[in-house]
Amino acid sequence: TAIANPIGQVLTFLGATMVGGGGGGGGGGPNRSDFNGDGQADILWQNSATGERSIWIMSGTTYAGSVSLPTVSTAWSIAGSSDFNGDGQADILWQNSATGERSIWIMSGTTYAGSVSLPTVWTAWSIRNY
Repeated sequence: TAIANPIGQVLTFLGATMVGGGGGGGGGGPNRSDFNGDGQADILWQNSATGERSIWIMSGTTYAGSVSLPTVSTAWSIAGSSDFNGDGQADILWQNSATGERSIWIMSGTTYAGSVSLPTVWTAWSIRNY
C-alpha cells in the first residue's frame, strides 16, 4: 500500500514485525522492529521508485521522528526485521528479486553497522514476513 508521509513523500508501507505481543515489559519477549531501543515497534519504509529507505520512530501509534537509511538499488526490497546477530537490536533482512541474493543489514540502533550476505536462491523463492 502506498501512502504519503507527513512531509509529502509517497512511500510503500512494509509494516512492523512484532514478536511476543510487542515485547518490552510484561514478559512478552523482544520487539524485533524496535530500532531505537524504547520497547515500541518502529516502521520501516522504502520508496520503490528511488531506493530511499527510512525508519519511522514511533511512540505507540504516534509518529515521533524519522531516520534515513542509506539509499539502495530498487532491485532490493526489505523483507523484514529481527535480531539476527543476538545483540538485542533489530536488524534488516533484504532480498533482491532479480538476482536471488539475500542479505542482512546489521544495525546498531538506527545506524547501519555492516552486512552479511546469505546464500543466493532461485528468484521464484521470496521471503515472506507476516
